Amino acid sequence: MKFINRFTYRALIHIRNSSSARKVYADLGCSRLVMYILNFFFQKGYIFGYMYLTLYKVRVFLKYYKDKGVLTSLSFRLNSPTFTYKSLKYLNSQYLYNYLYLFTTPKGFLTLDEIFTKNLTVGGILYFYITL
Repeated sequence: MKFINRFTYRALIHIRNSSSARKVYADLGCSRLVMYILNFFFQKGYIFGYMYLTLYKVRVFLKYYKDKGVLTSLSFRLNSPTFTYKSLKYLNSQYLYNYLYLFTTPKGFLTLDEIFTKNLTVGGILYFYITL
């Protein structure tokens, strides 16, 4: 966790734990990266939405499906070998398609599907993944 933004990981862990505890919402501190990830979750349909409480705090409204939190399966790989840059060839051979992976790339944050469908020739560093 020391290699990547701790503030962002704490916010994501708080979302996952709130979803596991079946809460309606989770209050988080916000940064540009947290807001980018929340926009990503909203566009993909993993949360109902969010609203600003103060300049530095946001309330995230969680989504549930069949009495299970959608983001309960949010996972991280916190051991150091996964924080290395992975090439496109490695991504194509190693990662499974029943997960939603989010990578940091030179083109910004992209999912594995976006990397392949846009025919990009970049790899990336795995930030987090969700079991579908």
